[in-house]
Amino acid sequence: HGRAFASGQIELVVIGAPTILAFGALHHGSPKLFGIKLSPIGGGLSLLAVFGGTLALGLGQSIAGYAGGAAHLKDVADADTRTGFVIAEVGHLLLVVAGLVLLLDVAQALIRGRRLEPAEADLTDGVTLEWATSSPPPLANFDEVPEVRSETPVLDLLTAKEGA
Repeated sequence: HGRAFASGQIELVVIGAPTILAFGALHHGSPKLFGIKLSPIGGGLSLLAVFGGTLALGLGQSIAGYAGGAAHLKDVADADTRTGFVIAEVGHLLLVVAGLVLLLDVAQALIRGRRLEPAEADLTDGVTLEWATSSPPPLANFDEVPEVRSETPVLDLLTAKEGA
């Protein structure tokens, strides 16, 4: 009903969780998207910033809501409500920083990826067949199409190699 607490919970669920998941998915899938892995340091920094920003955003709005503040009210007299909104604004700032760190990491990967050979097949990062070929894939993709017997064919390939 227009309260800061409800707004904070919505921001946690609608902004926070999908943003954390998107950052993680982009970082995990970077070898296939860009032909090179993103920096572990950049990934760690962006993860900390996005997680901290999400936490500060939800916590700040919740504090303002517990103090009786209305959602997104600019001028408030109550100190607790003001403190909550300040914490939420710090959360917004951390989310922006996380996005900038991720963008810089992607730009660096794109620049470095053009100078390097295609990324090797990496059988440790995924369980589906796209992880069993280099990135970008060769024209034939696979010299021999692997037999798929389960929903984790890469694990099946690894098991077959270890057993041989």
